[in-house]
Amino acid sequence: MKAAIQKGDILIVGGGAGHAAIATTDNYILEMSGSQNFASWFIGGISNNNHQFTKQNWIFGTSNEQGASSAPHIAKWIQLWRMPNQAMAKQCADYADAKF
Repeated sequence: MKAAIQKGDILIVGGGAGHAAIATTDNYILEMSGSQNFASWFIGGISNNNHQFTKQNWIFGTSNEQGASSAPHIAKWIQLWRMPNQAMAKQCADYADAKF
C-alpha cells in the first residue's frame, strides 16, 4: 500500500463516519485529523485541524508528528482513488498543500 500512494491520490478510510486524506507529495499525506470532542465539531468548528504526516506515520500511526498524532489507518480498510488526469491530480495536491 505504501509504495502505491502517489501525489494527488485521494485516500478514503473506512470505519465510523469514514475519513479522507490527500497525498500532497509522493511521501506526505494531508488530513483533517478531527477531534475526540465531537461537540466541538458543531460548536465553532475545530481550529488548526489540518496535519501532514509521512506516509509511514499516516498508514501505521504515530504518537506525534508536527504536534499531532495519527491513528494506525492500516487497521481499517483504505481505498486509494487516483484521477485519470495526473496533471490535475498534482495541481489539486499542490493547492491542498498551499492552502491547508
